[in-house]
Amino acid sequence: MASRTVLLVQHASDFSGSPLIGLAVARCLKRHGHEVVVALGSEGPVLQRYVDAGCKVEVLPHKNWLRRAELLRFLKDGVTEAARACLPCPAAS
Repeated sequence: MASRTVLLVQHASDFSGSPLIGLAVARCLKRHGHEVVVALGSEGPVLQRYVDAGCKVEVLPHKNWLRRAELLRFLKDGVTEAARACLPCPAAS
């Protein structure tokens, strides 16, 4: 199989289940010759583990708008996140 670049997206960056399972997947992909880019939602302790595994890591901070209880604030934050998603990526410049 040809080498590919794979993007892993992780909202959390702590030592919890999802980021650690993602790390295991990233290590497996690296062993099979793929480049792995990890997008984290915030800086945290698992970031360095991805770097140590040979992954390129980008931190793309965002608000935790999914946990809002108030409808108007939830909608405002949702629109803000959508607008940010349409902006050019800072890493691309």
